[in-house]
Amino acid sequence: GSVFVAVAHSHIKPGGRLAVVLPKGLLSGVAWGRTRELLRSYYQVEYVICSHDPQKWNFSENTSLSEVLLLAQKKSSNAPSAQGQPRVTAVNLWRNPGTSFDALAVARTLRMNDAPDLETGQGALDVPTGDVKLGEAVSVPWTHFERSESWLLPNSFAQAEMLRAAYHLLQGRLRLPGSARVRRIPMCALGSLGQLGPDARDMHDGFKLSRTWTSFAAFWDHDSGGVTCLAQHPNAHLSPLPRAKPGRGLRRAQDLWPLAATLLFAERLRLNTHRLTCIRVAEPVLSNVWWPFRMRKKGRSGRAEKALGLWSNSTLGIVVYVSTRVETQGAWVKFKKPPLCTMPVLDVGRLSDNTLAGLA
Repeated sequence: GSVFVAVAHSHIKPGGRLAVVLPKGLLSGVAWGRTRELLRSYYQVEYVICSHDPQKWNFSENTSLSEVLLLAQKKSSNAPSAQGQPRVTAVNLWRNPGTSFDALAVARTLRMNDAPDLETGQGALDVPTGDVKLGEAVSVPWTHFERSESWLLPNSFAQAEMLRAAYHLLQGRLRLPGSARVRRIPMCALGSLGQLGPDARDMHDGFKLSRTWTSFAAFWDHDSGGVTCLAQHPNAHLSPLPRAKPGRGLRRAQDLWPLAATLLFAERLRLNTHRLTCIRVAEPVLSNVWWPFRMRKKGRSGRAEKALGLWSNSTLGIVVYVSTRVETQGAWVKFKKPPLCTMPVLDVGRLSDNTLAGLA
């Protein structure tokens, strides 16, 4: 997909438009970063349309992966347009249009009406077909896309009020629907509290599962029926590989094992079956589908880990966590290391001893 965007770019005149259907990973995936940079530099995105239909989150016929429909206009020069403040309309479909008539009705609604602002407005532009509501639309300034590495936020949830709650949470503010009161929450980037461990590829390049006890404990896989509590114990042990796998490099156990940790963040989730985004294991472990996370400050690390794990599984923590996802196939999502390192979390280092003890 990224190659087609690059090829199309060279054939579009200034003022012309680019309309593409691409994997939804375009909005937040690290691998799509160069494509977002191309669009950021030479285009002004006008519409981003996503389907949250649980029966059909794709637009193409030949895939079941989540997709996004993006429409962008090529700038007349590399400088931003001087004609007012450009805006991006984010459309979140509750039901994917089943006919061309439904799709035309959606397009007509979008062209004839302005969607309310995500931050300062209220409600949403209903996208109807007759008496049936197909979805909602909100708008954000183009500057939000220009300065943000991830473009997922305006399309991260199906309902506008959830989008606004997520927007404010990412700024460290709690604003509930229907309430004028805004509460500040002490938050910081996850990466400022500690270090994430090795990814799944590194693990498979350094270890294999052992049938017997070893010095290298692990928490392997993510069984939705078994992982139902925040407190867990190792469920496997690892054995270092004696030689590299074909076509791969060998990772040394002495480089990987120091990254083992007791606090684990989910590296992938199936949102309609998995129950936990974060767990705490009784002893340091490595994993194939969890990110080990080592806290930097040792003094209160045990209580801080418990508090951070509790936050990550609270309503507020889950909203922020899901807002940083890379969506692969509907409810099947992944969480990459760079977005997780910058993800806002509760700043457990600023909590009093009493508060920390209570959360722990």
